[in-house]
Amino acid sequence: MYNGLCHYFRGRGRIILYVASLGIASLLLPGGRMAYSRFGIPLYVNKSSTYLIPKDGQLADLLRQTSLLI
Repeated sequence: MYNGLCHYFRGRGRIILYVASLGIASLLLPGGRMAYSRFGIPLYVNKSSTYLIPKDGQLADLLRQTSLLI
């Protein structure tokens, strides 16, 4: 199913991001990456950990332009 969605969006020149929680899963997706790597999420968190994507940063721009996140 995701292949069909990807062809649809890519055929219209849209951006698709492939992310996975496990390394082996990211290898199965075309251009896939680990979620922590793509979004810069810390690997080790505790109850006081926070994560912020600056609204004027490159990652925020990429997310705004993304049509599909798998």
